[in-house]
Amino acid sequence: MTGIVLSDRCHCGNFLKRKDYKVKSIYYCDNCGEYRIEDICCDHEWYYTLFELENGTKQLRKICIHRDKRNPKIYSQKEVALDCIETEIEAEYQHKQIWLVEKDRTIYSELIDELNKLKQQKYFQGYYDYINSSKWQDKRQIILKRDNHICRICGNAGNNVHHLSYAHFGNEYDFELVTLCEDCHMNKYHSKEVENKVKRLDIPKNPIT
Repeated sequence: MTGIVLSDRCHCGNFLKRKDYKVKSIYYCDNCGEYRIEDICCDHEWYYTLFELENGTKQLRKICIHRDKRNPKIYSQKEVALDCIETEIEAEYQHKQIWLVEKDRTIYSELIDELNKLKQQKYFQGYYDYINSSKWQDKRQIILKRDNHICRICGNAGNNVHHLSYAHFGNEYDFELVTLCEDCHMNKYHSKEVENKVKRLDIPKNPIT
């Protein structure tokens, strides 16, 4: 594994960091926790190798000097003197790749766990900041007024505004919000009976533009 390398920017504006492992690279943001896992970019020397398939045929490929990375291109065997080329069994190579990926995952799993915790912390921080904002309070009053302060599930008085979707969280369309009473919101909303009632609500699936 190599050290940390600065890469491109995250959507939050922070520079992504990169950690290289045996066959994988992790690009991650230590500000918001976003990350992606990609095959490592190998800049080692490459050389030809014949890979023998299960049916006995052989493919001419290029593999890095550390034998951890293989070029996906299949080369014409007319290009080189085959008697000078090493042969490797394809099934053995694939088995080794699976082992290397699993080994990498074991090593970087702690970093991924930390990043996921950071993402969760950032999400809830943003969620509660928004829910306590005047912008949300204004939107909440609009929805309560639209629904006449009536729970759209049971018909009783309602004072909770529930997100049917978080697709536009922070800039919700009105149809993504619904008034519920405390009981339906906190205790019944995820029951099968109430889910079926929600599905029957006359709420458009896409914004009207």
